[in-house]
Amino acid sequence: MVEHDETLLTCSSLCNKILDFIKLTPKSSEWSLTLLKSNPPRYYRLKQIDSLANAFGLYNLYSEEHLSSIKIVSELIEQFINGDIVDSIYRNNKLNQQKLANSKILIDINNQVHSNYNIPIWNELLNFYNKIMEYRLKLNDLLNSKDNYLVTNPGISAASNILNLNRNCLVDKKNLLDKIISEIIDPDSQKYTRKELIKLFGYPDVDIWDIDFEYL
Repeated sequence: MVEHDETLLTCSSLCNKILDFIKLTPKSSEWSLTLLKSNPPRYYRLKQIDSLANAFGLYNLYSEEHLSSIKIVSELIEQFINGDIVDSIYRNNKLNQQKLANSKILIDINNQVHSNYNIPIWNELLNFYNKIMEYRLKLNDLLNSKDNYLVTNPGISAASNILNLNRNCLVDKKNLLDKIISEIIDPDSQKYTRKELIKLFGYPDVDIWDIDFEYL
């Protein structure tokens, strides 16, 4: 998606950018702004993640010692994927637990899963988040798959056609999972325009697609 000054970015945007970045840069040892300076497509994607994490207050979860580390963005991405960040957000934080309890989408899910019970969803929140993230990662692979055998291999062509015919359904599921992840990570449901992020949080004022065209 091409971003303009008034484009609204949310925690769902952060989730998408993290997963896209991991797809482009699978080695966690390379998740460093310092190391990626010579690779603009990856550097600016990681800088976007860094700025959004700052905007949504995720760096407030870390100690001063952690914040001074050049690996802070890498740690945040890893904890976003493995769920450790969820524990940091909700452990002993009654205010965030209450915000989560009032989340409409999670209330609906809780009613569906525990229709005969009244179980606060944060009791199993980490397991829930990890399974949702597992599904989201698989969807990311499906939606970004590219087959190079469509002409020469009819079987793969037929399978790809089935995927393409159902792509809209997969996108709908992806958007639902993004919304769930977003409400867990950011119970305040914050949103910023791209212009605000550039001014307040150092969001890179570049066109990623132009950079991709030039370097990839």
